Amino acid sequence: MIPLDTSVLIDSLVSVLEFGMQDAEIAAELCRTVPRPRGRELDLAIAASALLRDAELWTLNLSDFTDIETLRLYSPPQTG
Repeated sequence: MIPLDTSVLIDSLVSVLEFGMQDAEIAAELCRTVPRPRGRELDLAIAASALLRDAELWTLNLSDFTDIETLRLYSPPQTG
């Protein structure tokens, strides 16, 4: 059996996005405008990154993001 280098596989499937000034500005705006922003800083940063890149956000926790009106959400179908 040939050993599998999982780091090569992971690198080919995953890309890391930098969190820059524009992301921070959008996240700050979300903190000012969404209801109950306290304790949601990471969720709002993730949402900001998706908004900046006009990307659909894949989440298993739709309720964490439904109050962000312009954010497009995707939730995989539940199985089982």
